[in-house]
Amino acid sequence: HNNEYRILGVGSMGLADWLVKRKLTYAKSAEKVSELYEKIAYSGVKASIDLAEEKGAYPKFAGSEWSKGIVFGKDKEWFTNNQTFIDKEDWYKLLERLQKTGIRNGGIFAIAPNTSTSLLMGATASILPVFSKFFVDKASKGSVPVSPPFLAADTFWYYQENKNIDQQIIVETVSQIQKWTDQGISMELYINLNNGIKAKDIYNLYLSAWKKKCKTVYYIRSIALKVDDSCISCAN
Repeated sequence: HNNEYRILGVGSMGLADWLVKRKLTYAKSAEKVSELYEKIAYSGVKASIDLAEEKGAYPKFAGSEWSKGIVFGKDKEWFTNNQTFIDKEDWYKLLERLQKTGIRNGGIFAIAPNTSTSLLMGATASILPVFSKFFVDKASKGSVPVSPPFLAADTFWYYQENKNIDQQIIVETVSQIQKWTDQGISMELYINLNNGIKAKDIYNLYLSAWKKKCKTVYYIRSIALKVDDSCISCAN
């Protein structure tokens, strides 16, 4: 299967950092995130086409959506009728080249949770907001205090904490990334049990993710924040 499809899983981490460096909050950045991931998608497809030109397309290319000029479920008609941040002519040329040259990889993008890896890389995990502005990572050899890499006086409020964000916002943002991701995204949602959560609320999150065409809900985690925990960031 690896030899016939050559599927990759190019991921992401540090989206929260990318937003903070631009003084953007996660809750109000869905459109900006869509722009970023369209550019990533375009670059990834182009790079794989470049490789196909050099080394040949993956063996099962014939008959695939790629071979029909379809990327991430989008054909030329979709690009004609929908707003894009990259010039439509650039997309048209790429789709024509895709059908002519082929593509090296049957799958390109998949976003993992990378919670541990991101700590080693000095970035926030995956494409989610930080869970907390400060926490202690406990391991067998000891505990390490952790905070986001760009946390400072002028960025403090831009690092929004996932546990305090309406989770429908997370679903909407991930759906914008999913539009430009051919495989799955590990999305984690947090339910505060102290907010009188009902089964219907969890169902609505799943239904919303499905309607917005998210392929994966990785975890729904339950937490029990005390009334004053939502302002823990204010307390230094």
